[in-house]
Amino acid sequence: MHVNPPFLNQGDTIALAAASRWCTPEQVAAVSQLIEARGFRAYVPDGLFQRDGQLAGDDAHRVQLLNELTASDDVKAVLFMRGGYGAGRLLPFLRLTAERDRFPWLCGFSDVTAIHSWTTINGISSLHSPVGTTLLTSPPEVVDAFFSELQGKTTGWNVEAEVVEEGNSEGRLIGGNLSLLYSLRGTPYFPDLSGKILIIEDLDEMLYHLDRMMNNFALSAEFEKLSGLLIGQFSDMRDNTKSFGFSSDNPFGYNQRQIIERFSQTLNIPVAFGLPFGHEAMNLPVRLGAEVELELKDHRCHIVYR
Repeated sequence: MHVNPPFLNQGDTIALAAASRWCTPEQVAAVSQLIEARGFRAYVPDGLFQRDGQLAGDDAHRVQLLNELTASDDVKAVLFMRGGYGAGRLLPFLRLTAERDRFPWLCGFSDVTAIHSWTTINGISSLHSPVGTTLLTSPPEVVDAFFSELQGKTTGWNVEAEVVEEGNSEGRLIGGNLSLLYSLRGTPYFPDLSGKILIIEDLDEMLYHLDRMMNNFALSAEFEKLSGLLIGQFSDMRDNTKSFGFSSDNPFGYNQRQIIERFSQTLNIPVAFGLPFGHEAMNLPVRLGAEVELELKDHRCHIVYR
């Protein structure tokens, strides 16, 4: 059985966490101010500002803080401050110390995809959304949508999209950052894609790396299990050329759209590009784990939460 965490009411507590990169007191103060301006209580746990290299403290410290937050009856949502790297190292040590139907909403994207995969496997919905630092620079409609999602005020999406395969389907939304999902393949923390609608996005990858990841999913027949595929922003992709610091020009020959479409065009499921999630300003929140109805038609992506 899959459950949604309880939606938030005004005055509820949103805790700040760092599963990956370190964060500063100035960043946390600004995010706390934004949360409280929206009528919620921001909670900053002791030890949030520890550092271990680029990480927000060592693995034991980061996972202890996160487990304490998710076990608290007072914490209704956890907003991760930054992405980067390191969340995947916590997966074996995460604990379901609260009842699943009282578990808080875990919010973020990019490296937080590892945490989202863990919640998906455990049958708990989570929120693919900006992290704390990117929420500060998000356009008003993204900030509004973030707090609306946490309060259960949204019914889904109806946004423009580059529809390449029209159609209707049903299934649970899962996914996030493609590189993180690729890193979890072959582990107990990779979610079952059967009958799911997969969302993917990525940042700062070599084009041939992107092809390698897509090829892995194709060779393992993972894509064949899907009931829909939604492609968000693949930003700042790089190539084997002098302009990217290489000693010679040896371009891959295909851009990100062409690479992904090569693998998606044979799936016979609804597929759309250009969805507003990823490492750009328009990173609209979406409930992972939600059972949805999907319609792709006439340059629109319509998702209805069930």
